Amino acid sequence: SWPSPGASVTLNCRVDHPSAGWSFYWYKAVPQLSHNSYSYELLPGSDKGTKQDLFIIGGQTHTAGYVCRAGRGDPVYYSWYSTPKFVCSGDLNSAASLTVSPDSVQHFTETSVSLSCEGNSTEWRVMRFYKPDNLLPCSSWGTMTGSTCTITRSWVSGVFWCESETGLFSNAVNITKDGDDIILVSPVRPVAEGLPVTLSCKLKIETVYNVDFYKNDKLIQNDNRRELTISAVSKSDEGFYKCKQRDSEHRTSPESWFSVKSKPKAQLRDIFPGGGNVTLTCSVGPTSASGWRYFWYKKEKASEPLKTQDVVFLTDDRISVSGGGVYWCRGGRGNPVYYTEYSDAVVTNRAVVTLRPNWPEIYSGETITLTCEIKDGGDSEWDYIWTTPGSETPQTSDPKYTLTSQSGNYGCKGRLKGEMPSTRRSDVLTLKVSDTERPQPVLTVSPSWPSPGASVTLNCRVYHPSA
Repeated sequence: SWPSPGASVTLNCRVDHPSAGWSFYWYKAVPQLSHNSYSYELLPGSDKGTKQDLFIIGGQTHTAGYVCRAGRGDPVYYSWYSTPKFVCSGDLNSAASLTVSPDSVQHFTETSVSLSCEGNSTEWRVMRFYKPDNLLPCSSWGTMTGSTCTITRSWVSGVFWCESETGLFSNAVNITKDGDDIILVSPVRPVAEGLPVTLSCKLKIETVYNVDFYKNDKLIQNDNRRELTISAVSKSDEGFYKCKQRDSEHRTSPESWFSVKSKPKAQLRDIFPGGGNVTLTCSVGPTSASGWRYFWYKKEKASEPLKTQDVVFLTDDRISVSGGGVYWCRGGRGNPVYYTEYSDAVVTNRAVVTLRPNWPEIYSGETITLTCEIKDGGDSEWDYIWTTPGSETPQTSDPKYTLTSQSGNYGCKGRLKGEMPSTRRSDVLTLKVSDTERPQPVLTVSPSWPSPGASVTLNCRVYHPSA
């Protein structure tokens, strides 16, 4: 129910009192705020049902709800829909996100806790899921004001998320609001690799001293500090954490899971608007408006970031470049700067196809050579990939492609050796092979009755002459 980002999820559908002949239909749940319910949309590949009672969904990245039902016969007789089951993700997305204030998994019963929804919607509801199948909206355990739900009950625990009128789910968070005397203050959302984090211990009515911190029930800190600080988190820091007041038998906080997510990776897109320049745009998910600054690199990622004298900065996240090259970008924010992973490289060189010999008319059976030229390629080493009528050639280091003439569209692209990115595909060269027969030459002799010993001139002429 909490898969790793991008992992596959397996759905299983079971019919009470099972018998033969059932097919299974799989749906995603779509929030319907006006009816305080869900509508169901068939998942791709499920419109005719599946014989197997398993259905695998690949690349799960966001919180989502799923439903199944069974059917058999013609016309199909359907069972009831199953109860919705939810797959939770702690990762933010730009269309719908949930934030918690105060930012902690554990809370005292007296603490006012607010859950706020943000994203591409004007109407929201906050849902709470508590095992085994307890799913209730904010109105059942809190007060909804605009896009914020305030928990009003003293004892509330579970998994919480936002749902929008446009049918979207936010990230999900675990929250515990119980009658404990001591709690661990830890972030509700996963923390990106490389960032600092501080976990602390709180007593309900007094300041806590002499705190021990545990990870997976193993003591990891027992000095005079009341906080556990990790300067740069890594995946190895994931685990269940709790704190305990030293020399006290009963003052131990509940455990909370601390989650670490991969360092975000910048995304680089290229746009060829024409006129010779290329526009590059850098972004960091889930939204570019998150305090990121952008750093640009050419040829080598380890080089110094580009400056205004190197390229034209349209905005902080967009540059315009002329000529070819290999570019990367990354985002950074904070002080000291926390950097994202570098983007994948983008190659801005253009590929051009030329025909040799470039005769105005080419006949069937003639041998011709196409050449793939990489503009501004310099002394870089390239491999070449050709698109020919009906196929694509294997990668080759030879820029020339020799063939027996065949009508159709031809194109190429170049790929730097040792680099994955390639140029954009060239403009199409359309080769039209003449459908007339092979030319018949005509020989004339002059004079046809020469004097003995005189010179004779031979003249050869081709009908439908061309170069």
